[in-house]
Amino acid sequence: MTEPREDRTSTLAYMQIHDLERPRDGECRVNRWWVVHPEKGAAFFAKPGGDRSVGPVEAVPQCNVSMLFIDELCESMYPGHYSQRIDVAYLGNLPT
Repeated sequence: MTEPREDRTSTLAYMQIHDLERPRDGECRVNRWWVVHPEKGAAFFAKPGGDRSVGPVEAVPQCNVSMLFIDELCESMYPGHYSQRIDVAYLGNLPT
């Protein structure tokens, strides 16, 4: 069992899964496990600046090839979230 860490859900932005799966130009993630909220969708860590900036915030996808890693992340940092595998996630329109 993972040691609980600080709840960091306030630093998350979300995108509905059906929007992530809609093909579009740009970066994509293939065969990844994602941190998902049941109502809000796939999670992105929002941090100031960076390559994926949407205004003043960089949206960092909370995904990994390891289901175990994402399960542990959900348990330790993102209560109320679960892991879900998404075959192809198109990141051409990141959340704000």
